[in-house]
Amino acid sequence: MHEREIKTAVEKKINNGKMHKYTLCFFLIKNSGCAILKSKKVKMMNLVEKISSDMVIAMKSQDKGRLTVLRMIKAAMQMEHIDKKRELNDELAIDIINKQVKMRQDSIMEFQKGNRADLVEKTNGELAILKEYLPKPLNEEEVLAIIDEAFQMIQPVDSKDMGKIMKEVTPKLKGRSDMGRVSQIIKEKLN
Repeated sequence: MHEREIKTAVEKKINNGKMHKYTLCFFLIKNSGCAILKSKKVKMMNLVEKISSDMVIAMKSQDKGRLTVLRMIKAAMQMEHIDKKRELNDELAIDIINKQVKMRQDSIMEFQKGNRADLVEKTNGELAILKEYLPKPLNEEEVLAIIDEAFQMIQPVDSKDMGKIMKEVTPKLKGRSDMGRVSQIIKEKLN
């Protein structure tokens, strides 16, 4: 592997969240055939920085679709930051992206009712871009395990304890699972 290939592979893993603060090593092959080891510290990007960075990349590559979606996310984050005085962090970014995903899904349903295949296709493209920035969704077994853990910890008596259980599971599941489905599972377990 050449230096560029190694650097690209490691940066992809870093950007996908598979590597955290990591000492990035490059092997440089000299004409004599011996390998020299160089290292450089690489800072893990948070989601807000990644969105800004990807926005610059989209501008440079003239990817108008991606750029439009990233600008919408960034504008929504800034508006939330100013209006509600929330700190720009990953939690805010995930909340905003989830709202944008929900809006796109609602739009797709409306466009399908109106037989607007062109708008459905465009909105599906935007939805795919948005989902790239969300954390990996949990599968049904992982969600059930978190809910069961909350049930063991709280030991609810009746359906009045649903709020306590939701309070416990929401930070763990928000943005990673459909909270409507989570609520439905908890109701079923309580009854």
